[in-house]
Amino acid sequence: LDDNLINRNGILNFFHDHLRQAVEARYLPSAEDKRLKYLELADYFSKREIDDRVVDELPFLLSKAGEMDRLRTTITNLRIFQRMMKSLEGTFNLMKYWQQVGGYERAEADYLKALSEEPQGTSDRDKEDRAALLRSMAAFFVKAG
Repeated sequence: LDDNLINRNGILNFFHDHLRQAVEARYLPSAEDKRLKYLELADYFSKREIDDRVVDELPFLLSKAGEMDRLRTTITNLRIFQRMMKSLEGTFNLMKYWQQVGGYERAEADYLKALSEEPQGTSDRDKEDRAALLRSMAAFFVKAG
């Protein structure tokens, strides 16, 4: 089996797609089986500290599981938002997820609410962090049109 697996930055995957399809057919035969496994994995990642892996996996898994309310809550989290905005792929995914959960008008309302609830520190570092967040937010909405 080791010859049929590849390691991409610590993530194991099948070398040949036909092997992945055979395993999927054997262990996840129905759409509901797949949805439940996506949900199980999402639950796992939702309990972890926010890091790049969580930011990559959690929204994807929630989207695949059809958990639109949880997806919306996740991408409204300002820490997740900032991490997603750090890369072109993350920004693209963020925009795609907002389209799935209700569009950019909903994003605007949700982010304004999240910003208003975010405690504002008084240190120079807090002010720099807030300014960086607002720049990321502005970039997101410019790209969203």
